[in-house]
Amino acid sequence: MEMVTKRSFASIPTGDDEADTFDDEAPVNAKLPSGSSGTRIVGMVLAISFLMVLTSLVTLQVEYTVNHDGEVGTRRERRWVPTLLTDIDVYPGYKGNLVPRGRITIRFEDNESEFLVRYELEGLEKNCIDCAIVVHRGESCDEDPSNPYYNTTLYGNTNPWNNSVNNRYQTNEKGQANHAFVMSQVGIGSRGMKGHVAIVYASDGTTKIGCGVLKNTFNINSMQADIQSYAGYKSPVNNKKVAPSGTVYVMAFEDNVLRLRGSLDGLESNCVKCGIHIHAGLSCNIFGNGSRSNNNNSTPDEIVGDHWFASGQDDAWKAQKATYTSDAKGHANFAFYVYNGYDFEDNVDHALVVHGHDNTRIGCGILKPKEVL
Repeated sequence: MEMVTKRSFASIPTGDDEADTFDDEAPVNAKLPSGSSGTRIVGMVLAISFLMVLTSLVTLQVEYTVNHDGEVGTRRERRWVPTLLTDIDVYPGYKGNLVPRGRITIRFEDNESEFLVRYELEGLEKNCIDCAIVVHRGESCDEDPSNPYYNTTLYGNTNPWNNSVNNRYQTNEKGQANHAFVMSQVGIGSRGMKGHVAIVYASDGTTKIGCGVLKNTFNINSMQADIQSYAGYKSPVNNKKVAPSGTVYVMAFEDNVLRLRGSLDGLESNCVKCGIHIHAGLSCNIFGNGSRSNNNNSTPDEIVGDHWFASGQDDAWKAQKATYTSDAKGHANFAFYVYNGYDFEDNVDHALVVHGHDNTRIGCGILKPKEVL
């Protein structure tokens, strides 16, 4: 499958671009012509000044709109992207036989109340089931990393890194670790965490074996799904307005973490933490598509399939909080990160399913590539 190529978005002219049309050599004390001619010139100057301000405001508004919808623009002022990345190397001073290598990526939710940690590591202990990854106060792997990094004003001496069971990685028989976990609030946002070190620990919980400095990064491909009612779904008699519609944007980062963001209407009212997941199927239709046989005996659930995640992994769609919450009118805005073990190409063309209160499938759409601006 062909990867989506990136292109830069043509910049909108601003006042700085138009200023070049004026004569910089005009004398400072030059007088404007008198009479109606002078009045017209003054009017023209005022009109141009107004347009300059207006176009500048339009540029800023479009910048916000593009990013708010989940797309990315290469504008003059790019907003902060709450994504941090580091390449892990052997911790200086470590004397053991392990040679940790790989990458750790941290992505924050919009309100930065929690973050997803994605890791791809090798050269670790074999079959470690309770090894930790911790961000420290230090800003260099060549110096003392100091204590784990968290907001002491909020947590005092209660270290959330030590008290959490989430910040653990597991390795296979080859000493490799490739998965993700969600870490709850530590009181430090993405800007504050940037520049600090991520430490990989051995199974004893005290030996530091790997280290890397967290930096800001942003490199994605994008796809989207237009949601419609799920095939065969019938709204409850007492709520005939349930007919999901809207668009879900999915950004696929270079480490295969997915960012789902969308705005949906026609949902069940007050559906709290209801699921929205990528499924194994390649069609939302009861008869399938060109890649599947048209079996009239197949049900919609058989065509759409179960949750889509790599074999050998836990179901990320359950473990990593892939949910939305609707209001009393059946509207929902949502955004979350998830890692299902598949890259951009392996997620494209799959069905994205919206679930209701009792996990009933109420909406569906097919993920199609979308050019990243």
